[in-house]
Amino acid sequence: MSVSSFAANDVDSGSPEEFIARANSASAMVLATPTYDSEVHPRMEYILHLIRSKMKGTGKPAAAMVSYAWGSNAARRVENALREAGLRVLGVESFRERPAPEQVARMADALAEAERGRSIGPG
Repeated sequence: MSVSSFAANDVDSGSPEEFIARANSASAMVLATPTYDSEVHPRMEYILHLIRSKMKGTGKPAAAMVSYAWGSNAARRVENALREAGLRVLGVESFRERPAPEQVARMADALAEAERGRSIGPG
């Protein structure tokens, strides 16, 4: 499986058009975000808005990794936004400081399973 990344941060923020083009051509996507005041980071909120408006109903496999410091509603909000967009949510992992090895393994397994399913095809 090849991997590509798109940065949506204060330093290296690509264009919304580039994000949507790359997300649409990907076989699956994983979003990763820190929280901001216990909520979804504003830049990720914008990415989620783009996903809901431009990728609605695609059924694309998607997952998310959400870090927090003091507790958060962000993971649930990211998951809800992906479901509202009609994406197939593979999993959402929430962690403090850094993900545990088993969280990374679960995410990798879910992505590998989605990729195997894509290569097998329907039927």
